[in-house]
Amino acid sequence: PYTASERGSNENANRIVRRFIPKGADISRYSKAQIQHIEDWINALPRKLLDGLSAQEKVLEYFKEIAA
Repeated sequence: PYTASERGSNENANRIVRRFIPKGADISRYSKAQIQHIEDWINALPRKLLDGLSAQEKVLEYFKEIAA
């Protein structure tokens, strides 16, 4: 197996986070609200893997299906 840094999903996630937090930046300088904003933005991002849905939309779709 490869190291975590060589996996495509890790690299893609890191690239997305780096839109907001530069590589090597001290993450402790960011407030919880700022981190939450980044998380919310990432979870609302449409994904090709999810047929154009965001992670939030896919989770809601899943819960609607199991509730029915």
